[in-house]
Amino acid sequence: MLLVTPRLQLRHGPYEADISPGAGARVTRLCWRSGAGRVSHLLVPLHALSFDEQAWPKAGAFPMLPYTNRLPNSGIFSQACWAAVAPGSPPGRQHGLGHRLAWQVDAHSQSSAQLSYRHTLPSPDWPWCFDARITFALTDEGLTVTSSLSNRGDEPMPGAIGWHPYHPCHPLHPQSDGQPATPRFEAAHQVPMNAAGACLPRPAWTPLQAGVTQALTQETSAFEAWAQQASVQVDEAVQACISAQGWDHLVVHRPPAGGYVCLEPVSVLPGEIGQTGQGGQIDQVDQVDQGSQGGLLQPGQTVSAYWRCAAQPASADT
Repeated sequence: MLLVTPRLQLRHGPYEADISPGAGARVTRLCWRSGAGRVSHLLVPLHALSFDEQAWPKAGAFPMLPYTNRLPNSGIFSQACWAAVAPGSPPGRQHGLGHRLAWQVDAHSQSSAQLSYRHTLPSPDWPWCFDARITFALTDEGLTVTSSLSNRGDEPMPGAIGWHPYHPCHPLHPQSDGQPATPRFEAAHQVPMNAAGACLPRPAWTPLQAGVTQALTQETSAFEAWAQQASVQVDEAVQACISAQGWDHLVVHRPPAGGYVCLEPVSVLPGEIGQTGQGGQIDQVDQVDQGSQGGLLQPGQTVSAYWRCAAQPASADT
């Protein structure tokens, strides 16, 4: 059971954010106040005071590490190591370990907070040592979240990072029959996934036209080489504008009746952690160039990225 309280409160100008170190370094609230005092929630507020780590509320935002989305059903780079991690990728291990653990508070001010987690052995969940750090900062540009993952071991470690936000998804117009607004973003390819949630090899990828808002035809979709900018209308007057750096891919999850959309930037496509990136398994460490493919971190290597969310008035054609 994870405890949401106590929360760290951050305030800067019109922005307010609450962070829960005990509930997986989650952002439990992010809102923006207009000059007239009207409150717009850029993330779905998390109201629960505690929850089961395997059945988290569909609210707030949380880190995904040391892997993102689902683990592949095959081995990472050796069947022996894989068997020690998670046979078959059960749903409870979705989105990594970070959001199911209590984090340490290293620093906290009125507008920022720094959290960390050190993973040591022995561990039934992940047989590699790593350090993770997250910095939250409220500025005039909104909330910036900077995440990093470092391999502290003496051998290469499968590793990936991501950020999992739940944004309110507001119906656009009365004539839209309650259908939520379509998130706006650009990407080079849409990447189909199999029934296990793993992306298919590159020959199956669909090239996308630049400058065109992507239609979401599936509940969960993956995109490669996205522009690292996106927006979604969260209420009748405000849209959440997302910018990022360091995440090459985007996973979009929008259930038909959920009332929210998840725009999840990730460093490795679903199912490709520890793989070559072409759907092949890595059997030898020297097949990977310094961790540049398949999310394999060399000893001492760090991967980092940031995500920023700000409020802007909704445009007439959003």
